[in-house]
Amino acid sequence: AQDKPLSQLLSALPKMHFTPELRKDCPDDKKFAVIEGLRRALAGTGDVNELDGNERQYDGAMLRAFPTPGGFMAIKVGDKVPSAKVKIVTADGAKDVDIAELLAGKKAVVFAVPGAFTPTCSAQHLPGFVNNAAGFKAKGAQVFCVSVNDGWVMTAWGKDRNVGDSVTLLADGSANFTKAMGLEMDGSGFGLGTRSQRYGFIAENGVIKHLAVEAPMKFEVSSAEALLKAL
Repeated sequence: AQDKPLSQLLSALPKMHFTPELRKDCPDDKKFAVIEGLRRALAGTGDVNELDGNERQYDGAMLRAFPTPGGFMAIKVGDKVPSAKVKIVTADGAKDVDIAELLAGKKAVVFAVPGAFTPTCSAQHLPGFVNNAAGFKAKGAQVFCVSVNDGWVMTAWGKDRNVGDSVTLLADGSANFTKAMGLEMDGSGFGLGTRSQRYGFIAENGVIKHLAVEAPMKFEVSSAEALLKAL
């Protein structure tokens, strides 16, 4: 896609409505963020929770570019892993932990999934890391999986997938960490509510060194094989 002139896009703001075609007209993320922010301000729809059905379908892909009250919220390479309370699944049950403290002093590979027991997450994403556990260990990395699910669900999922100690499961039940990362998505159209986008990152001593966020409905850059290669 090729950007239309900024003046042409700005002139259409009062009547502009978000569509896939609008995104194609403005593929540059920074320019699109400005255009979309102005359009929302004019329409009075600054909160992603107030968007209509058409926009909800695309928010998961676009939240990295959308302005929010706090600014551009998406994490980037070089940033510190945000501090947020999650529950870590252990042999003794799920326990509270601050993820920033958990990853401090470690070489960590973290991947996030839209939901435990969902098809791609259960059949491909999580098993890929279980199967490649030896490769990550050989490179000195500890693997963590984050999902917006409660601790009981994540515990049951780990048992169902025979995770053992190959992957440490983290339950982000209230999406606190996911929102701090700026990588939440609206899954209301699927009855899921707020969920995480599918992504993965590598952190060393709490600093993000590599970040890979999947395009909508894709499973490529956050796979175990892709992140193992990036280490």
